[in-house]
Amino acid sequence: GNLYLDELHSSSKKQKSSSDIPFLNRFGVVGDLAATEIKLIIRNKRSKSAVIKSFIFILYGLLFYTNPKMAGQTTFFAPIFCGMLMTGIFIINYGQFMFGWQSSHFDGLLANKINTEDFFRSKFLLFTLFSSINLILSLPYVYFGWRILLMHTVMYLWNLGVNATLVLYFANRNFKSIDLSKSASFNWQGVGASQWILSIPLLLGPFVLFLPLHWMGFENLAIASIGIVGLGFIITRKFWISTLTNNFNNNRYLIAEGFRNK
Repeated sequence: GNLYLDELHSSSKKQKSSSDIPFLNRFGVVGDLAATEIKLIIRNKRSKSAVIKSFIFILYGLLFYTNPKMAGQTTFFAPIFCGMLMTGIFIINYGQFMFGWQSSHFDGLLANKINTEDFFRSKFLLFTLFSSINLILSLPYVYFGWRILLMHTVMYLWNLGVNATLVLYFANRNFKSIDLSKSASFNWQGVGASQWILSIPLLLGPFVLFLPLHWMGFENLAIASIGIVGLGFIITRKFWISTLTNNFNNNRYLIAEGFRNK
């Protein structure tokens, strides 16, 4: 009951793959899981398409910040909306299909000796990595004012704190598999009710928090509240990971059964 084949050669020196990501090695098992998923993303059409789209969305701000007709709305609407999409589009676009990306080997994940909390930590690490890259790529928008950069940073915190947690919560209710080899164009495989429901809190959440304070005239406080809530979720991530883990353990066999029924 305690014998694992991968431990038979535990005394031998571990061989590193040429495709290892050295930066992630410092995170131990969590980094290994994140690196494995990055390889999955790079090697398959649909997952790779999700990443490419997330980088293309960096240009999304040009539709708003350079449009004079949006000048009256740019004070709050455009920076919040654009900042959320530009720094969190990977979380939204890729994360909404969790854990469908791994549906073909999900049974193997359940059978493997992987700590469930490490599994969720690797997802948060993956989200943090891509969102941080997108935040850095959006830095040139400071040309339109420091306020834009501030809003992008606030939405970065919101995405990593609130949206990342919401995405993984709904992932525990996603029972639809995905064929990674198929193109993303006009491909509705894996799309279910959970994706449509998820889009509501992801896109409207920060506005629900921002608008009441903005209408009362506390715009700076409204902006700060978004960042504070996002940072609060990041600080209390250990609690959310524990909650997600318990929820996953209750639903894992339902998820696996759904992935088998392709």
